[in-house]
Amino acid sequence: MRCDLCGRFHVHDISFNELFEKPALCPTCEKRIAIEKHMQVIPVSGGTIEYHTLHENNAFIRSNELYLDHQYAHLFRMALNRKNEDAVILFLNLREYETMGRWLPYANMDSVMMLFGQYPLDLVSKLDNR
Repeated sequence: MRCDLCGRFHVHDISFNELFEKPALCPTCEKRIAIEKHMQVIPVSGGTIEYHTLHENNAFIRSNELYLDHQYAHLFRMALNRKNEDAVILFLNLREYETMGRWLPYANMDSVMMLFGQYPLDLVSKLDNR
């Protein structure tokens, strides 16, 4: 079978349950995109920013970000299970990160802001420029 991410061919034993649904990824890519949850807490004036990510920041994850969008379900679950009802919840991808200087000054920092993303970005430098 051919891996959807790297394009290499791989051998996979197919059981009766997988007869009509072949595995999309080779074992190497499966390991590379395994979820490793990380959380960073950044204190700001009047509140905190909790930054939750699913992967380390590496070139493989960045280049396959669109393929990994289905993993946002884990982040949605974390956001829905949050006990703080007045928290601001945002999903941060590279586009929001690049324009953060334009919208962050309007954000209410008096409570908890939760940011979710596929991989960590340097938020501290963006907050220092605020």
